[in-house]
Amino acid sequence: MEVNELEECESAITLGKWTLYTDGGLSIEGFGAGLIITDPQGTEYTYVFRLELPYTNNEAEYEALIAVLRLEKVMKIQELSAFVESRLVASQVNNEFIAREPSMLKYKQKVKELMKEFKSRSLTQVSRTRNKQAVALSKLASLTFAHLTKKVLVEVLKNPSVEKLEVQDISEEAGTTWMTPIIEFLK
Repeated sequence: MEVNELEECESAITLGKWTLYTDGGLSIEGFGAGLIITDPQGTEYTYVFRLELPYTNNEAEYEALIAVLRLEKVMKIQELSAFVESRLVASQVNNEFIAREPSMLKYKQKVKELMKEFKSRSLTQVSRTRNKQAVALSKLASLTFAHLTKKVLVEVLKNPSVEKLEVQDISEEAGTTWMTPIIEFLK
């Protein structure tokens, strides 16, 4: 989903609690972030972006969180439960850890500033197993896509492309048939 498509959701109902799962990460090929936003009715919106500059893993996590907080501010969402994989990010924003590095302090301040816009908000650290979709999206975004178009189309195949072989059930017929000696042998 593109940013402008998410912004069009502004006309949708923004009342109720929205949830966010996010992951920022790096691979040998680059940095990426994956976001999964769920509205109060349960509709999921997925979003990925590639980070062009070199980031640490925690900076990528912060970038992913900031990107979605900006989107949700535009959408005028009032209640948000955000889930991030990074214990450091969650603990710094929740004032459980002190942000000592200047870059981490700036990121923390930016997130806190954006979170003030919400009437109700929470930020929780979750395990990788509870954040599988966002992790997969961040890995996808971190790959090099120079040879691909910007949109990736997904098709869900519901039926096999080739016909399955049909097997005829064997039923016993009254009387003697060519199968009678075989059936007697098997019994």
